[in-house]
Amino acid sequence: MDHSVWRYLRRYLSHHGQTALAPDLPGRGSSPGPLLGSVEEMAEWIAVEAASHRNGAGGPLTVIGHSLGGLIALELAARRPELVSHLVLLACAARMGCHPDLLDAAERRDQRAIDLIINWSFPDLGQPSSQPGAQTGPLFSAAAVARRILERGLAGGLAADLRAADSYRGQMASSMVEAPTLVVAGASDRMVKPDAVAALASGIAGASFFALEGVGHMLMLESPARLRTLIGRLVPAL
Repeated sequence: MDHSVWRYLRRYLSHHGQTALAPDLPGRGSSPGPLLGSVEEMAEWIAVEAASHRNGAGGPLTVIGHSLGGLIALELAARRPELVSHLVLLACAARMGCHPDLLDAAERRDQRAIDLIINWSFPDLGQPSSQPGAQTGPLFSAAAVARRILERGLAGGLAADLRAADSYRGQMASSMVEAPTLVVAGASDRMVKPDAVAALASGIAGASFFALEGVGHMLMLESPARLRTLIGRLVPAL
């Protein structure tokens, strides 16, 4: 994915006196540079970005990560606790893994990789709906946005990102987190099952866990208002 998936949350924060940073990792979105091959490398890169901003703003940051980004946020909080005041982890697990069919398709830059991600992320997408104009509703829009971003990534970093997520083991990092933490799953997520997300929360001291009903993998696109409410309980200033 890229920074654009955070547009709803960023817009809200900017309208409420907050500064929100959504950096693209090297080789993704608008960021140049070679791809980074591991969650640990990505966390170190983010640490430099976070430290730079903290030096200007005078304090640690609330760090929010989704899926692979959640693993990066987890690793960052464990490695550099002085940079992280609060931690929000979305749709990620200590042991993510990657289905071999998905990884194979991504390695071959096959469109099927995108189809698999969309189908597992939005499990109700193909179901008939009683809502008038359902094909243009929020779920359809979220899936369409996700598909466009994934299409841009298929030729570049998608396979590398999947390999990084597949090889990461977050149990040790989970045990090292000191920041107040919120962990959120989509109750209908088939990319990262809610039980696995809940298990991650149980490994972080004092973490709160919520599963959003009717939501799949792309929480910040599918249900930004409910997600914002949950984050606001953890960080009242937001």
